Amino acid sequence: MKSISSVVKNQKILFISLVFAAFLALINESFWTQNNIFGLLIQLPASGMAALGLALSLICGELNISMGSMMAFSGVFCAMLIPHVGFGPAVLLTLLASAILGAVTGGVVSFLKIDSFVVTLAMMILVRGIALALCNQTPVVVTDPLAIDLGMRTIGPIPVITILFLIFILVFEFLLKYTVFGRNLYAVGGSQVIAKSTGTNVKFYIFIIFVIFAVLSAVGGIFLMARLNTGSPIIADDGPLTVIPMVILGGTALSGGKGSALNTLGGVLFMSLLMNAMNLYNITLNYQLLIKGVILLIMVVWDKYMENRNKKV
Repeated sequence: MKSISSVVKNQKILFISLVFAAFLALINESFWTQNNIFGLLIQLPASGMAALGLALSLICGELNISMGSMMAFSGVFCAMLIPHVGFGPAVLLTLLASAILGAVTGGVVSFLKIDSFVVTLAMMILVRGIALALCNQTPVVVTDPLAIDLGMRTIGPIPVITILFLIFILVFEFLLKYTVFGRNLYAVGGSQVIAKSTGTNVKFYIFIIFVIFAVLSAVGGIFLMARLNTGSPIIADDGPLTVIPMVILGGTALSGGKGSALNTLGGVLFMSLLMNAMNLYNITLNYQLLIKGVILLIMVVWDKYMENRNKKV
């Protein structure tokens, strides 16, 4: 059985987040109010699902920055379908459409061997354009009771969408740690040459990880749509700026081959707590973006420093 110190070491960002939450509760009495905690919990799933998708992509060695556009597209697409086919079928069709977009991205990267950053930058613009065109730049209001219920229903004090997000985290943590799929994902991210020499189908794993990324980002977009009762083509326009620091804080390396779903949860929680604290102290959006940018720069520099240090070792 693992010692407590070993667990803390392996999940340090999660424990740091919990300590940070306790600190906020001590210095600001508004933090521990029911409304604030509920607001914090209900905001986790949307960005959290995108962060999970990015973590998996980076573990495989591929950077994907199209999460914000995928979330906007899925929210708009699902909201527009709901009046015609109902909430359940709309969700399934949205996930299918998102998977197809992910397959296009994955196909270009894996089979045409074009750098993933360049491809996902193009897809980020393209998919945002599709979202804007679908709704003619006008947010789509959602009135379906099932969708509204998903966004607000709780089990005890915890929102259902937060519980669903945690289930996704646990499922992918299991897949990464205990399955051939997970081991091969780390292998491809660590070294494609070595992975190929052991018989791993590198092209397949690169292709499928873009599909998984698109679907997970779409789930985050659907969660956000249900919470806001609106499908908006302009939401999550700062997706990379919000999500990338979460993932790097969670210990996922930009260079690939390192990371976990559970530690990603810690990164999501820490950044969400930080944004919540900035809102409690009425820090304006301009300064919030500045702080996010500084954090992202620090995380990228730190990740590069650790990569170079490990190479020397």
